[in-house]
Amino acid sequence: MLDNRQYIEKERELKRQRKFLQNIMATIPDSLLVLDKHLRIKSANRTFYETFQTKPKKVIGSSIAEVLHDEEGELTSQLTNLSGTEDMLEAFEMPYKSEELGERILNITARGMRLAEEEEEEEEEEELLIVVEDITERKRMEERIIHLTNVLRALRSINQLITREKDKRRLIQQSCNILVETRGYPIAWILLLDKDGNYISASSSGAEEKFPILLEQVKRGEYPPCVREVLAQEQPFAACDDVKRQHIECVLADCCVGGVGFVNQLEYEGRVYGTICVVVPSGMAWDKEEHGLFRELATDVSHALASIESEEERKQAEEALRESEKRFRDITDNALEWIWESDANGKYTYASPV
Repeated sequence: MLDNRQYIEKERELKRQRKFLQNIMATIPDSLLVLDKHLRIKSANRTFYETFQTKPKKVIGSSIAEVLHDEEGELTSQLTNLSGTEDMLEAFEMPYKSEELGERILNITARGMRLAEEEEEEEEEEELLIVVEDITERKRMEERIIHLTNVLRALRSINQLITREKDKRRLIQQSCNILVETRGYPIAWILLLDKDGNYISASSSGAEEKFPILLEQVKRGEYPPCVREVLAQEQPFAACDDVKRQHIECVLADCCVGGVGFVNQLEYEGRVYGTICVVVPSGMAWDKEEHGLFRELATDVSHALASIESEEERKQAEEALRESEKRFRDITDNALEWIWESDANGKYTYASPV
């Protein structure tokens, strides 16, 4: 048992420890909280109040679950296991949402503390020190880098595909597959049109349930609003934000929730070959580099379609010429009169067998 003098000295020591802790908290730029063993907030530093735009009267005495909106109870469970120990909780990420800050991502680090000496017989005072870091922007940058890397991989794979694929339908289907399989975009679909703007073909990846319905519509010339807008205007690109609300009649609207629809003409030297459509994660929708990569993708596919069409037309012209020559030979070979042909120098180039 402690006598009165020892008890007073003990109280002084606890006050010194708390004062020391408060001084540390005041100088650290991260948001800090001290919790009691019931996970209620005993103190917070100025950074916490500034970051979360709140005041001490709303925080002190409240539970950590209430203040950090731990609705699923995952943080509370982790801290409960930590309470009464000197163990650490590191890199615990959790979502946070409020009217003041919107949607954020928090990183929580926690450590148990005991403020009484271990050899004392009375119950030790248990506390938890919590460091709260807003890592939203860092996570966005990480996601941006991953997304752009995936799109670049898709572009490289499609360029490799372009060098070997000479069939339009296979080209657009495999391009859609690449865009989704590389995790560049969750949904991609391409519409092909003839020179008169009529449907030729369409392919998709990532919207297997809904696409057959859309396919039947585009075969009838009933295009989604975003496609109609792009085909009808001189500007070859459109971004459809909040697709479900703005274009509720589009059968792919449900697939686009949480993203933004990008649509671009597939055009080369005035010939519109169709459109390419993808769903971009909402966090990347207004990124300039994202826009540039998507336009580069549309340009590459347009050039490939133009090259395939040019080759098809060349082969058709050669076949037509061969057919014409064959008909000419059939006529001349069976003619009753002698028929001959000469070049500019008077040299015979053909003579019928008569």
